[in-house]
Amino acid sequence: MLLHAMAAVTLVCLADPPGDPGLTITWQTNDAEPVTLEPAGIFNPDQGWWSYVGFAVHPGTGVTLNYNLNAGVAVEEVQQFATSAGTLVTGNVTIENPSLQTVDQRVTITVFSTEMPAGTVAGAGVAIGLTTGQDGGSIKALPGGALWTGLVDGVGAFAAFPFPFIMEPNCGIIGCPNFALPFPEPAPPVTTSVGIQLEFELTQQDQASFSSVFVVATLLGDLDGDRSVGIEDFHALLDAWGSCTDCGTPQACPADLDGDCSVGILDLLILLGNWG
Repeated sequence: MLLHAMAAVTLVCLADPPGDPGLTITWQTNDAEPVTLEPAGIFNPDQGWWSYVGFAVHPGTGVTLNYNLNAGVAVEEVQQFATSAGTLVTGNVTIENPSLQTVDQRVTITVFSTEMPAGTVAGAGVAIGLTTGQDGGSIKALPGGALWTGLVDGVGAFAAFPFPFIMEPNCGIIGCPNFALPFPEPAPPVTTSVGIQLEFELTQQDQASFSSVFVVATLLGDLDGDRSVGIEDFHALLDAWGSCTDCGTPQACPADLDGDCSVGILDLLILLGNWG
């Protein structure tokens, strides 16, 4: 069975990214020592993002972790104008428990990027799948936590399916809680990382799968960081009018909204398009 709760996030990654943003997976089964995975990213020119694919096996229980993840610095485009720029992590994680015991799982996916925009808005969504045998099974949120959490700088910013959430084969899509964070929602500013955390209990000989997306972005034109575009941002753009002295990162020339290393009429049109 599959529980859907995907958000309307339409970010498209840059065609020429600054480099592998760096992705780390920390995986813990029960109370065992966490395993850290640092897969090498492969740039996908068709999608414009970095992809990370692999698997791992827990030596004590035989539990397997399969992942197919994507990450990058992204932009959202409406017509010809970019409306936001941010850091995106999306993809699939599957945990299979072949053992004869229930296992606790903690998976943290973290994306680091030196080019990361200082995001103040976010969007997210998750779809959960549960595959069981004839004896049934379940996915449960762990006590005191949530099954899915969006992380900003390693701290939980948004949570979905908190304890005592339980998903069983007879749950049904309508009868289960769901989660979507339509873009844009207010979010803490980013300085180092964006991530996704999964914490749950999985019954024996069953499989859990998660498809999720989380993006923390800067609303283009919000130059004063108040999560809106208004007269103060308009004045800041006019003050920066002309060529940028430094355009190596998005933070170096924040009024350069279209990324052409200067502040001009196209930047003004983007700002006016995001007014409010």
